[in-house]
Amino acid sequence: MTENQWIGQFKRQLSPLPAKEREQAAAYYRELFADRKEAGAEEEAVAAELGSPQEAAQKVLEESGVQAKASSPARTVGGVLLMIFASIPAAIVLAALGAAGIGLLAAGVACAAAGLLMTVYSFVLMAMEGFAGGLLAQAGIGLGLAAVGLLLLPAFWAAAKGLFYLCKKVIAATAKLIGGKKEA
Repeated sequence: MTENQWIGQFKRQLSPLPAKEREQAAAYYRELFADRKEAGAEEEAVAAELGSPQEAAQKVLEESGVQAKASSPARTVGGVLLMIFASIPAAIVLAALGAAGIGLLAAGVACAAAGLLMTVYSFVLMAMEGFAGGLLAQAGIGLGLAAVGLLLLPAFWAAAKGLFYLCKKVIAATAKLIGGKKEA
C-alpha cells in the first residue's frame, strides 16, 4: 500500500473527527512516512510497519474520546434503497440529456444537408427543364438553408457539449449521493 492510499484510508476512518483534527493526525503520519523513507525504507514497508489505517485511526479516535461509526444493517438497507431510487432517475436524466445533445447535432447536420440537396435538386431541374425563376428561387432557398445549418452547427455543438457536461455533473452528484462524501 502506498503512502497516499494509507493516508486516504486513515482519513476516511477519522470522519467522526473535525477536519482540523483529521488533518493534524494525517500530518503526523505523513511525517512518520517521510522520516522512515528518509532513512531508506520503502513506502510499502513503512505502511506495513505502521499497521492498518483502520487500527491507527481507531487509536486516534479512542484518544480523542470519539466512538467510530459502526455500520448497521438499517444503514446498509437504506443505502441499497437509496442507490436504487437515485440510480433510476439519474439514468433517465442521462439518457434524455445524451439524446438531446445528439439530436441537436443531428439537426444542424440535417439542416445543412437538406439545404445542399435542395440546391443541387433545383440546379438539376433547371438543367433538365430549362431556366425558370421559381427553380432559381428554390436553389437560393436551399443555399440559405444550408448556410443556416452550417451557422447553427457551432451553437448546436456548444449546446451538446453543455448537455454532456450536465450528464457528468448528474453522474458525480448521484455517485456522491449513493457513496457518501469521499475524503482524500
